[in-house]
Order: sequence, then structure tokens, then C-alpha cells
Amino acid sequence: MHPVALLNGPPWPALCAKLRGMFRYVVIDSPPIAAVADFDLIQETCDGAILVVRPDHTARALLQKSLEMVAKAKFLDVPPNCVPEWALAKRSSADYYYYSEGR
Repeated sequence: MHPVALLNGPPWPALCAKLRGMFRYVVIDSPPIAAVADFDLIQETCDGAILVVRPDHTARALLQKSLEMVAKAKFLDVPPNCVPEWALAKRSSADYYYYSEGR
């Protein structure tokens, strides 16, 4: 059976309702938003959406299009994936400058 057919009928919302009763959080991994129609059907029954991006792989134009496809009330975050460990390191050298508002 085609995946869209599984998501486009009464069993899918019933399964989601059953999982909500059993667990505090349910995470559903979906294919990329613009790749197939699955996302729209999954989004209908979910409470929120997280878009995972890969800095050296995700095209900005596709990310922008994806952000527009997510319902504003359901959008939660855009965490990066496959980020080198050094990119998140806190700098402590004297040549490190930071800027913040009001200072």
C-alpha cells in the first residue's frame, strides 16, 4: 500500500490519538517537506513541527519554502544537524569579540 494512502484515512488519526493516550511525547520522523505529500498529512494530526537542517547540505531557498509550508501555530524550531563540534565551542581567547544589544 502507498504511504499516502495509509496517512489519508481514518486509521492514521486513530493511531495518533492512541499514541497520545499512551505517551507524553510522540516524535514522528517524516521525509523532507517538499519531497512528497506525506508531510501535509502528518502535519494535520501533529501538535508541532521541527525542521532539521544540515548547514553544508540544505539549500536556503528550500529551507525558506519549507518554513512557509509549516503552519505558523505548529512551528517549533530549526535545529542544525551534522555540525562540527568546533562550531559550537565557546571561545575563550583574547581576540574573541561578541556583540549584544544595550552594551
